[in-house]
Amino acid sequence: MKRADVCLLLAFISPSAALGGQAVRAIKLEPELTVPIGANHLWSDWVSPAANGDVVVVQPNTESVRVFGAGGALRATVGAKGDALGSFMRIGDAGWLADTLWIGDRTLNRLTLIAPTLKPLRTIPTGLDAILASGDPAPVPSATGPNQPRVVGLYPGGSLLLYAYIAPRASVPTGWNRLAGSTYAYVQLSSKTGVVEHVAAWVPTVAACNVHPSPEIQLTPPFCPAEVHAESADGRIIAVAVPAVAGPDSGAFRLVLIGTRGDTLVNARFPFTAVPISQQALDSAVARIPGISRSAALTEFFKTYRPGVYPPLMSAVVGRDSSVWIEQRAQGAKRWIVINKRGVQTAAATVPLNVDIKSADATHVWAVSKADDGALSVIRYRIRE
Repeated sequence: MKRADVCLLLAFISPSAALGGQAVRAIKLEPELTVPIGANHLWSDWVSPAANGDVVVVQPNTESVRVFGAGGALRATVGAKGDALGSFMRIGDAGWLADTLWIGDRTLNRLTLIAPTLKPLRTIPTGLDAILASGDPAPVPSATGPNQPRVVGLYPGGSLLLYAYIAPRASVPTGWNRLAGSTYAYVQLSSKTGVVEHVAAWVPTVAACNVHPSPEIQLTPPFCPAEVHAESADGRIIAVAVPAVAGPDSGAFRLVLIGTRGDTLVNARFPFTAVPISQQALDSAVARIPGISRSAALTEFFKTYRPGVYPPLMSAVVGRDSSVWIEQRAQGAKRWIVINKRGVQTAAATVPLNVDIKSADATHVWAVSKADDGALSVIRYRIRE
């Protein structure tokens, strides 16, 4: 039996209940549709419902997307490897502009627009060629290759929302106002001129996540309390949540929601429950770091490295109703809290460890489940009283 086929509990709470410890009203998150995919046919980072109820799944292993009807039957497969209209060389992010699906191609540096009828309409050049050539934003080589900007949103006027690495020593245009220590930013780019229009939001870099045990070594140590962030595919909302595990704000994270022109919509703090790290778990994670047995600098650094607690935040999703879902660390489960666009916590959900929430709104949740045998399924849940 797939563990995700059982009902999950979703507790809706008022702001006063969250602060005052009052009883919460529990409802069921009831599986309404399960679409078995198989172990090798799903890349689960992008699963999203269409306006007509279809479920769209991005599959980079075949450079295509699969579209399942509201009843779960495979409706169509769109795309193949290639550079013709409707084909992709290296499929990237995807999203919606009203009822039109857009799909990025990270090799051809373009977006393909797909009509509700699933007919490819046209392509939009992203302008990333100019960015990569000019270094603005400045991608730099990393251990896994060039850190290329990602197209993560498409605005109604045709501008693009990028998530881009900005080199720490790079000069940035006037008005960018880089945050101290930050190396990533959401930026708006004109798809017509290839000109960076402005920074929508900086993503702060947690200091503990970038360490230099020696001049030639930089690494992110295990269990770093990193920020999480997400965005709506139309660029209307960018959510950045930064946890504090030490200092006066310890035990809470700050959520900032940013609008289309870089305006702050919400800036609020929410509590989390820290989960201690055992010494055994820390030792095991450190032992898996490549080259640690041959590096005196790394060995010396990890003698005193004591993170204490697991990273409190795991991921984030911006819902179709502009709600923000934040995944928190929990014992033996995944705990999500739901915050509305006004910055008020409205719900808390606990789901099994094998379930990853990918999209949500006021009535439904879409998730990916991984069974014990590795088989993957897309599941649509209905939120019920």
